[in-house]
Amino acid sequence: MSSEPVRVQDGGEWVDVDLTLERDADGWVRPRAAALPVQFAGGGVSDIARVQTKTDKWVSEKWDLGALPRPRLDGATATYSDVLDDVDLKLTATPTGMTEVLVVKTPEAGADPELADLQLKVSGAALATGDKGSIVATAKDGSSISSTVPTWWDSSHPDANIEGPGGDLTASLLPHDTTASTVTLDVAAAATTPDVVYPLYIDPDWSAGASPFWMTDAFRPNQSYLNGQYANGNQSVGRASDSGGTYTSRSFWRFNVGALAGKRIMAAQISLTQADSFNTCGGNVPIQAWRYSSGLGDGFSWNQDQANPGGWAQHLSSAAPCLSPGQSFGMDVSAGLAETSRAGAGSIVIGVRSSNEGSGSGRRHLGQGATLRVDYNTAPNAPSGFTWASPPRACGPTAAEASFMNGGQNLVMRINASDPDAGFNVQTTFRVVPANNGANTLKTFQGPMQAQGTVQVTIPANTFGEGAYAIQAQTFDGADTSGYSPYCFFTIKNSAPALPVLSGPASGVVGQPMNVTITPRPEDQVRGFAYWWSPANKATPTPPMPTMGIISPSTSYNPCSFVQGVVTYVCATGSSTTISLAPIDETSTLYVASYDKAGNVSVDTATKSNSAGLEVQSSADPAATLPNGHSWSFEQNASGELPAQLDDRGPAPLPLSLGSGMNRSLRAGVPSDPPVAVLDYANLVQLNRFAGASTHAARTGITPPSGMNFEATMGQIFLPGKTPPPANTFAIYSCALSWGDMTSLSATCEGTGVTGVLLGYIWRTAASVPDGMTTRTVYRCAVAANNDHFLSHSASCEGQHVDHLLGYFADVKPTRTVNPDASKSSSAVDTTKSFSVSAWVNLSENNPAHNSSYTAVSQEGAKNSGFYLQAAAGKWYFCVRSQTTTVVTDCAVGPALSTSQWVYLTGIWDASNKQIRILTDNSTTPTGQSPVASHSLPSGDSSAAGALVVGSAKSDGIATDMWFGQIFNPVITPGVISSSQLAARYGDQR
Repeated sequence: MSSEPVRVQDGGEWVDVDLTLERDADGWVRPRAAALPVQFAGGGVSDIARVQTKTDKWVSEKWDLGALPRPRLDGATATYSDVLDDVDLKLTATPTGMTEVLVVKTPEAGADPELADLQLKVSGAALATGDKGSIVATAKDGSSISSTVPTWWDSSHPDANIEGPGGDLTASLLPHDTTASTVTLDVAAAATTPDVVYPLYIDPDWSAGASPFWMTDAFRPNQSYLNGQYANGNQSVGRASDSGGTYTSRSFWRFNVGALAGKRIMAAQISLTQADSFNTCGGNVPIQAWRYSSGLGDGFSWNQDQANPGGWAQHLSSAAPCLSPGQSFGMDVSAGLAETSRAGAGSIVIGVRSSNEGSGSGRRHLGQGATLRVDYNTAPNAPSGFTWASPPRACGPTAAEASFMNGGQNLVMRINASDPDAGFNVQTTFRVVPANNGANTLKTFQGPMQAQGTVQVTIPANTFGEGAYAIQAQTFDGADTSGYSPYCFFTIKNSAPALPVLSGPASGVVGQPMNVTITPRPEDQVRGFAYWWSPANKATPTPPMPTMGIISPSTSYNPCSFVQGVVTYVCATGSSTTISLAPIDETSTLYVASYDKAGNVSVDTATKSNSAGLEVQSSADPAATLPNGHSWSFEQNASGELPAQLDDRGPAPLPLSLGSGMNRSLRAGVPSDPPVAVLDYANLVQLNRFAGASTHAARTGITPPSGMNFEATMGQIFLPGKTPPPANTFAIYSCALSWGDMTSLSATCEGTGVTGVLLGYIWRTAASVPDGMTTRTVYRCAVAANNDHFLSHSASCEGQHVDHLLGYFADVKPTRTVNPDASKSSSAVDTTKSFSVSAWVNLSENNPAHNSSYTAVSQEGAKNSGFYLQAAAGKWYFCVRSQTTTVVTDCAVGPALSTSQWVYLTGIWDASNKQIRILTDNSTTPTGQSPVASHSLPSGDSSAAGALVVGSAKSDGIATDMWFGQIFNPVITPGVISSSQLAARYGDQR
């Protein structure tokens, strides 16, 4: 660190201080690169200079003696010649501000009455007298610059110049007065001094940013030389006689070293500079560096120092160099910095004096600037943030909160190692002790010397046997060692827990909750249990868990309640844990496995079983037995087609109103029995409008093109495919033009050179739209600004240009339940409670370009369906969706589907077990990709209270996901169906 700035930021880069003056475009004169911005007058104005504070506030100085002439520039000095007769003004840029010297050349000039009380006016700051007589200018934001006490000297010594009085002479104080806005200099007091030798030099200056420095001198024992005896004055040490006076001087520098508090000082050196050619060897009298400590404050005088001899607290080093002017030398001050660091002091004052102040040949002149170089080290921080990376575990802060692990695997630990000194490599050592004896180190593990950050060290498998341990770490940076981190406690447990004991009823009702109590052995340290149902008798040995690996010695602790497939995990609560669950079939077995805190799964040593079993014989839920719930008669009328409304055979009938867009006359074998009447859904697909930032597109289905969002549905169009298009329709195409998408009736996209992609067929006239469907008139519109095209139902194209009438679309009326009592709901079930839905389905196509999903049965909510029994992504799906603003949709995914093939599809929402299951044909054993999914109702969820819908779903308030193909005999009941109930449904084909 330096007492003066040596580098400065310029345009984001650090550059050397360069005080060479140059003129700028605004007429000011300024140094090229100064730590404290200063500007000197360019001439022609009464402004003298301005200096900027550290917060960029300008403090300006001017006088009333008229405009200044254009200055002559020489390095860092600007000379304004003859500002008064035989008076020059010299302004010099310094590393910390500026000096200002009036050179009074003749006695006549000294007698000029305009110099008698020379006023310097300051704006931009308020002036006040500071410590030891200095002048402080404070801006409104509190930032400031300061001036040393104004001084003067004459030319009585042959070496006197604007930089100082020469030789060993010191400057004299100049009488002055300070108000809030002016400094008045009594130049006449200097001019009338007896035997004064011209020219005279008058020196006020302004600076900021330098560390305090000063000297004391016995010749003027009460004078303060805070921040220099004059602007470019020397820091002198030792004794000499010159021009009739005897001078004995000592010099001081203060350095702010608060950042070194608590550091270990490796080495410290103060670097001083030989200021001039005077006595360059100092008479071979050594000078001494001391740690100076007193309550005198900065800038104290010779007499104040003499009254406090204890201030010279610690002799640090001596030196007697022979130097040329400008050469530097160093003195060891390590001991002083070490003491200051130990004390936590914010600064250190280093005093320099002659070792023999009685010797007249030992005087030296040193430069004002000094540099303190400190090599230090900060002890590393104690390591923090201990975790176990493998198996994933947190730090156990107490023995009672110890982390449990199986020691038969590698144990990987992590901790954060850091050092306050950035960039240093560090090495961390881990120490393992018994949990009850921290003094007994069992083993240490050392990480590599590495960059600061996460340290990872492995304890090899089987290093420690079963027992309780603690671990802590400390960090070494090559010089110093940190304190230890807090202990983290861990327990090695390799033995598996015994099978838990299950107690609960041996009988129940399918889908109805019952309580089962699980009791482990106390010594097994069980953390939780995994349980699942099997629709079969209890087996010995018990079957493996359906989803293995969710918990193991190498996995992290799981949440205290989670579901994976058919397996539910809960944490242990006390000595025994009671769970609520429901049998899933007439013969069901509950299997439960215990997991201890180390992740070991329970085992029976005799049978090698991992789980205990509880067999439950249950009766079927009557609510799920037909004719309860809702099923509909598919009896044909006299004309050989299904009637417009199918009767409900349930006790609270909800007739099924058949929608438009279907063939009610088709008969089919389901799957191979004599043909029966079925619901046959025509090949209609929904065409939707999507919008991007500035363009539109029309697409079938609800999946938006990249960068676009759904905007509106245009209606149903006839899908191209196996069935020829009906009469009175024509094709429409999607044209991907360079400026955006356009829907067209032209396969060549109206001569644009683009080949259209067939979307389907629309009707030529409103009368051509089949009976029972709502006709939708569709226009093609254009935006003149960017030639964007879009479809609209608006005859005015929503205020844009109408290209032409495109044609006619249809709105299909869905097939849905209706309540004969219009004041009551048409919903078939409460979707927040258990229910089972089934149907025979035959899908005629599976094309994501037309529909992302094909829904066989759903129940409408306010905006979205509450459940979907459907085909999607080439598989069978059963999904349940919440009706709250917090959307929760979970799906059970069955096996891959085949088109043009009858399948009996069943979806079960088991609210008691929080499970969604999908079944195919007449088996209650789920099969497929993930045929069992967990589903938890969000807080405040309500039932989808709309109608049951066959052949479509509801999304964002519109009918979507239309079924293509046939549906027969949809059935829905409350409760969870059993295998016997499923068999009855499967066999009911009438």
